[in-house]
Amino acid sequence: MLFLYLHGFNSSPNSVKAKKLNVFLKASYPESKVVMPQLSVGPEKVLSSIDKILSEPGGQKFLIGSSLGGLIARYLTETREDIAGSILIKKIQYIEREQYHPELGRHYQITNKHLDFVQRLTLVGSKNQSKYLLLCQKDDQECLWEESREVLPEADFYLGEGQGHGFENIEVAFDHIQGFIDKFC
Repeated sequence: MLFLYLHGFNSSPNSVKAKKLNVFLKASYPESKVVMPQLSVGPEKVLSSIDKILSEPGGQKFLIGSSLGGLIARYLTETREDIAGSILIKKIQYIEREQYHPELGRHYQITNKHLDFVQRLTLVGSKNQSKYLLLCQKDDQECLWEESREVLPEADFYLGEGQGHGFENIEVAFDHIQGFIDKFC
């Protein structure tokens, strides 16, 4: 089994949430492979690097996407046949033009190419909503849970509170995550 974690625009595999997920997945599914790449801020490179990882032979493949990574995970789940399920940790609603990436230590501009990329990701349908677990926070002001729920009304759903956009105490949802994954095993 492969778990591929896809972080958001200004995050990384070194975030608190990613580290906790990594430990949880390796402990709960010791025979699986957990991959958490640093994704490029350049939209043209993102899908090709992910495709390379997903092209490796193996068992079931699960995507875990946070914020922009959630949009990418949904896009891939809808356009690829080899994805068993996706866990979407919030879904990005808007993007500010001025960005700072703390892991890379640099400022950058969101270009029309970035916006076109995000638009392309949002236009996919939802053929099989049972392939999704949507994790949201009531107090997330960047990714409103109601809007995410409207897009995937039949998906498995977890709604927490008190963590905002960061969802750093992701462990509160581990039982729900494990129950979702185990449905496919």
